[in-house]
Amino acid sequence: MRVIRRGMEEIAVIDPRKKYGESGQYVSYECTKKDSKLNIVRILAAARAERMEIRYYYRKMTSMAGESVPVKVIITEIPPGHVQPFHTHLLIHEVTHVDEGELIAIESADLTEEDWALIVTQGEVLNPGDTVLEEPGVRHTVMNRDPERYCIITTVQADRTISSEQFKSDWVREEPQAKEAGEVPVVRARETV
Repeated sequence: MRVIRRGMEEIAVIDPRKKYGESGQYVSYECTKKDSKLNIVRILAAARAERMEIRYYYRKMTSMAGESVPVKVIITEIPPGHVQPFHTHLLIHEVTHVDEGELIAIESADLTEEDWALIVTQGEVLNPGDTVLEEPGVRHTVMNRDPERYCIITTVQADRTISSEQFKSDWVREEPQAKEAGEVPVVRARETV
């Protein structure tokens, strides 16, 4: 058994008011230095006050033999009313567990984050204790539809068959497929267990 007590290596603060890729939309902070802890507490307080998305990354996992293990754990605080960008993981499965709040998960080839009403009506509602498994290559997103409270999720990504470099960059922003005029968006059915 290997117990990791050092905490997260990095946090990221994501501004949901900005478009993906826009300057300041995604800002990361290293958390491994002792003098950074107080600064991190201030950053987190300011991010919550501004209703930003906050991610805590745990990436540097090693086996008892000291070998790097390709696993990533991300704890995310999703702000009220926020839809994450639709994205795909090319090679890995993604497992997301709802810790607090109500999450809506959806797979779609052609919806956008602005299709809020369709995400709410066609997505799968997940409550604390529920877990969703996303297959590699499937375009998906999650949203917190609560207007007041944060939703907290834990995401685990693991794969023993790819290199650390491939694993690090497996998240891909994916734009919706073009639709013909009048075409109804396609939403992939989700298996509920």
